[in-house]
Amino acid sequence: MDLVVVGGKPDLPVCKIMDYGQLKYEMKKRKQKAKKKQTVVKLKELKMRPKIDIHDYNVKLKRLHEFLDAGYKVKLVIRFRGREVMYAEDGKEILFKLFEEVKDKAIIEARPQLNKYLMIMVVAPSVQEKK
Repeated sequence: MDLVVVGGKPDLPVCKIMDYGQLKYEMKKRKQKAKKKQTVVKLKELKMRPKIDIHDYNVKLKRLHEFLDAGYKVKLVIRFRGREVMYAEDGKEILFKLFEEVKDKAIIEARPQLNKYLMIMVVAPSVQEKK
């Protein structure tokens, strides 16, 4: 048996006589149990350009389907170079077109936002797909 400080103030500690090894074991088991219950959000990213070709678009769409089926959130990024940023509406159309293709299995978590030269939209699997 050991004398273990279980609480109190530094000037008035509260101690208990107990098996310290058993206490450490129980704390470790509680921590493992709490870790099992937590969920880790997984985020994948698909990068594109505003002037994307049909084949490249289809490849990105296929990857988007795979990520959503696996339960990942997907960050869709369109990168503009130089003066391309003036045509941000084209990028927004591409993002919404991608979402329309997967709207039966996904929801929009973050609407498209232009951040300097990047347009970002986050899509997450719908609640029915997670089960």
